Amino acid sequence: MNSTNLAKQMASYIQAEPRATTEMLQVLAALAIQRLNAEDLRTLAHQVPDIDPMGKAIKGNLRAIARDRESLKGFSLGGK
Repeated sequence: MNSTNLAKQMASYIQAEPRATTEMLQVLAALAIQRLNAEDLRTLAHQVPDIDPMGKAIKGNLRAIARDRESLKGFSLGGK
């Protein structure tokens, strides 16, 4: 499964379960961080409800990681 499809499935779950527990959102965020590219992380961040402080933190962290990934995109580890 590619990054975009995974992000879409996660977003669909979040929309279908608006009362998803914070713990479930944390699990989805951890999975997203491992698998998604910067654009898809931003897309997913828009779907995370920010009705409580943890939701706001998860949303902010996904956005920050997306920015970091984007800024690191141009760097290479000794490649030509």
